Amino acid sequence: MNGQNRSQATPPTCAECRARLPMYVDGGLSKPDSLQVFLHVRECSACARDLARHEQLIAALQSLPRREPPPEFDARILASIPYDTYRVMAGLRGPRVPVLLAESALPAWMRSPKTRLAGVLVAAAAVAGRAVGWPPEVAGVLIAIGLLPEFLLRLQAVGRRLVLGLRQAGRGA
Repeated sequence: MNGQNRSQATPPTCAECRARLPMYVDGGLSKPDSLQVFLHVRECSACARDLARHEQLIAALQSLPRREPPPEFDARILASIPYDTYRVMAGLRGPRVPVLLAESALPAWMRSPKTRLAGVLVAAAAVAGRAVGWPPEVAGVLIAIGLLPEFLLRLQAVGRRLVLGLRQAGRGA
């Protein structure tokens, strides 16, 4: 039996409930797990107190003023890390972009070369179909559907380059 089925079938113990409280407060649990924690907390006063403490802590942290790190913060942190560790962390040092512009934001099937090739072939077939008399509405829809994955990937790449370029220009100014 996997963990997801277990959480639906058996109420969580106090230890399991307490372990899930941070994610419950953040809204990071699945609906069944969230419901299990909710039901447990409703019946268990000790876990209800722990939940109240978590909520108070989150509220207190959210009420703190936002502070920006000093400009040299990253460089000072990286300078304090041994070189071997620094090399291992290379992926973390890469340029950061908004989540929607990250390559992984689009579904894997859409990024797949097979999907992109199939889309281009569908669009080409629609162009050929239009040449032999297909209605323009049908051909237009097929062309749009066929080229959509390629268009979205290229649009995302342009957005990523634009954001990184603007950031680079901001650092140079």
